[in-house]
Amino acid sequence: MKRDEAVAAAGSIMAPAPETPRSRGRPQAMPRDERRKRVLEAAETVFLEQGYHAATMDGVAHAASMSKKTVYQVFASKAELFEAMLADRFQLDLPDSEGDAHLMAATLTRLLHAMMETCLSPRHVAITRLMIAEAPQSRDMADALGRLIGNAPLDRWLARQVTLGRLPAQAAEGAGSRLFFAVAGETLLHLLLGIGTRPGPAEAETRVQQAVACFLQDCRLQQADAELLEPTCPAAMPAGP
Repeated sequence: MKRDEAVAAAGSIMAPAPETPRSRGRPQAMPRDERRKRVLEAAETVFLEQGYHAATMDGVAHAASMSKKTVYQVFASKAELFEAMLADRFQLDLPDSEGDAHLMAATLTRLLHAMMETCLSPRHVAITRLMIAEAPQSRDMADALGRLIGNAPLDRWLARQVTLGRLPAQAAEGAGSRLFFAVAGETLLHLLLGIGTRPGPAEAETRVQQAVACFLQDCRLQQADAELLEPTCPAAMPAGP
């Protein structure tokens, strides 16, 4: 009896464990926003390492750990992917244009600080070097850069202020570029040449405050000039007898 019990016990120990049921069906698909984010991150790495012309969608797919078919489901071409990467990397959150007009100086100050933080970052400098090097040989890249510049967030915000009657149109025209170069243009050039450093918080604040003060003062002067030049209606002649 004891021998039979021992054999039974040994058999139970050596018996294989029951298999865990395997889940059936396809693995859960990655959300489209997550796929887009992963492709853009991979594309930035590939473009910066290989250059725009040498980069391929195969290389982007490999860097993103995706199939090329999946990458093409998100972006139809390399040119479209590059333009989306530029727009994503240079994106600034615009403030509510309908806000209090008295907060214009504070809003403009915040926008310029955000521009400096973005445009003087190592990543932005590297992307800018890439565009300078390859845009002359690539119509796709030149067109993408042109659309990006033409849709600059600061210019859009300034145009909205003109529409709302808060800024004179003449003062706002081209002001986005002038403000950017006033606070960051020279530093960006030095960083591109590898001979400069980013300004510290105190210096950045001084640059922004001076640029905002000069711009708003110019707006006030132009507004005053426009009011002086406004034609006045002649006084009504008294009615005759």
